[in-house]
Amino acid sequence: MMSRFSCFSCVLAVACPVSVASIRAAAEAPVVAEEEVVSVVSGSDDGAFHSADGDETNDLMARVEPHFDNLMRAVKESQSQRHEVESQVQLLMAERNDLAQFSEEEINRLKLESNRVKVALEEAAKAHQTKTDHLNSQLAKSQADGADANAKLQQVTKERDDLVDSLRVMENILNDSKSSEAVLSEKLSDIQDAYQRDMEGAHEHIQMTDAALRRMQRENESLKQEIRVARSAIVPAPAASGAAASKQCCICLDAVANARLDGCGHDDFCGGCLNKQLSTNRGASKCGLCRHPFRSRDITTVSAN
Repeated sequence: MMSRFSCFSCVLAVACPVSVASIRAAAEAPVVAEEEVVSVVSGSDDGAFHSADGDETNDLMARVEPHFDNLMRAVKESQSQRHEVESQVQLLMAERNDLAQFSEEEINRLKLESNRVKVALEEAAKAHQTKTDHLNSQLAKSQADGADANAKLQQVTKERDDLVDSLRVMENILNDSKSSEAVLSEKLSDIQDAYQRDMEGAHEHIQMTDAALRRMQRENESLKQEIRVARSAIVPAPAASGAAASKQCCICLDAVANARLDGCGHDDFCGGCLNKQLSTNRGASKCGLCRHPFRSRDITTVSAN
């Protein structure tokens, strides 16, 4: 530390132009040591110090002492800043040394890693471009399909409109047909009534025909009986052996009656006349005595008496 006398010497040295300039240069310097200030102050003119009396010296010291204290604080702050700068320089040097420790292999590895990342990015870009092209093609196809769907929709809409028109026409026709149906129903009712009347008349005619047919059958039976009686009167007496005469066909009155109709049981016919009736009437005929229908399966051959 500077002595009290040295401080007074520094204050008094302000009066000397050379000493004041030296002190100002020391204050503006980035790093100023306490010893340097002392040396500057010590270099002042001792004669000037001893030439002033004690009262003036005290007054000067009272005026200069605050400035001196500020100067000393500035010197200390400069020293602190110098230490901070030196510590930052040391940190930068340590970082430079750390960076210098990276070997060439690490740098090559980083280069290879960078190249690999670059290749991967290029491949990803190509894949993205391929996918984008595929999506664009699908989009174009979807748009084309959408256009086709719109065309089909328009066609279906037109067909629907045509169908609606056709349904309206058919509805009109149906309404007309309903009105016509009422007229036809009336005509059908009239036809049914006329048919019923015709059926009733036909039934009466059939009944009359059946009655006439039964009457004719009875007359036919009576005629056959008369014919048998007449033939029996003409046929000669049986032979002396006593054999009975054979029954002849009532249709042809010539052949022996050797066939029987199973449906009605009549056996007064020959097989030739019955087969001739079947062939004439397409496989179905009626008995000549009772008008019972028969077919070929209803004919049974019997022995002549």
